[in-house]
Amino acid sequence: MEEEKNKMEAIAEHIEDFITTYYQLTTVKAARKTTTVTAEGFYVVVLVILCMFVLFFAGLGLAWWVGSITHNIQLGYFIVGGFFLLLLLLLVVLRKKILAPLKNIIVRKLYE
Repeated sequence: MEEEKNKMEAIAEHIEDFITTYYQLTTVKAARKTTTVTAEGFYVVVLVILCMFVLFFAGLGLAWWVGSITHNIQLGYFIVGGFFLLLLLLLVVLRKKILAPLKNIIVRKLYE
């Protein structure tokens, strides 16, 4: 009877160690995943901001150039503005085809 009690206590200790180790492993995995997602999110935000600056200044330069060709600066700005409006409308119309692959990429990243 005493031997059986010792075996049960040993098993209980092992189960407790297993649960503690599993909890710690889960915590480390969650922290690593959170850190990765946060770092990549920060990288994407910086990349988007830089792309916005590039598009802004490239748009200004293009508008100025088109305006100098047409000898009407205002017309150049309207032409480039119309081009960007067409791009925006195209993105709105194709949003489902664009968002589906992006969602898949995000889900894959979360389960890596």
